[in-house]
Amino acid sequence: MSLLSFDLINKRFDAISIGELVVEFFRQEIDIPFDVPGDIVGPFPSGAPAIFIDTMAKLNGKCGFIGTVGNDEFADCIIGRFKRDNVDVSHIVKLDGVTTGTAFTAYFSNGSRKFIYHISDAAPGRFSPEHIDEEYIISSRWLHISGNVMAFSDSAKEAVIKAASVAALNGIPISLDPNMRLEMMKKEEIEALLKPVLDKTTLFLPSKGEIECITGFKDENRGAVELLNQGIQIVARKEGEKGCTIFTKDERIHINAFENVNVIDPTGCGDSYSAAFVYGILQGWSFEKIGFFANAVGSLTATRKGAMEGIESIEEVILFLKKMKNNNLTRFTST
Repeated sequence: MSLLSFDLINKRFDAISIGELVVEFFRQEIDIPFDVPGDIVGPFPSGAPAIFIDTMAKLNGKCGFIGTVGNDEFADCIIGRFKRDNVDVSHIVKLDGVTTGTAFTAYFSNGSRKFIYHISDAAPGRFSPEHIDEEYIISSRWLHISGNVMAFSDSAKEAVIKAASVAALNGIPISLDPNMRLEMMKKEEIEALLKPVLDKTTLFLPSKGEIECITGFKDENRGAVELLNQGIQIVARKEGEKGCTIFTKDERIHINAFENVNVIDPTGCGDSYSAAFVYGILQGWSFEKIGFFANAVGSLTATRKGAMEGIESIEEVILFLKKMKNNNLTRFTST
């Protein structure tokens, strides 16, 4: 079974996303904290909603983005990548007086990561309702929102709420990935922050712990059912090395992760998974097929350094699926 069809065929874009545009820098070696001198590589274009939309574009989706950057070379790095991958950049605004957002990531042998961000006081924190072009939103079949954008500033929060309201009023489905740092915010803060968008969400894409944080249910299966009862049509829980579980009113499907994936950098895997999931919905696929496909895209993203470096084309994903030699995957084709 797949999502009910939407009467949104004659649209300029398949998907639009909004908000966070940053460049990311990585420690080249593991177990080197930021208070110790060491080599760093970058910049890599990044930002959760940016990774989502770039992945969608590389899956042959027609995509656009609304966001703010500084008037600097980091901005050119992001915009250049979008142009290369055929993401429309007409609604990315360069702001004077602030820099493009940056993120620094360090890796540790126990699997943990540490981050340093310059976002709220940079261009992403200046994102505001005035940057939301209603006609641009309406020109798309889908709107994707990353919840962390709402935490950047009051103006960024209002911009996201405006975009979601425009989409909801015009019957455009919305996907929401909370993408919250649970260790940095209280449960009540996250719940209040997301509620204005959660109420309008079609597809909810949480990671581990986010369902409990929002619903209060320690049993996240019960929490997913509660979200469905509140009006969300699909909950797709990302479970990392365990795969994913998809919940609808009619069914619950667990799709195992792929084995023997050479993980180099997990940054952006969840955002790429989300892009592949939305892509599958727009193709009218079954949820089983969508789950396998999204797991594959997430897995491939982990095999290369840099959040947007994971896949180059849908053909690469199909070759990966065929390589897995799973009988359930034989129905995937490049069309």
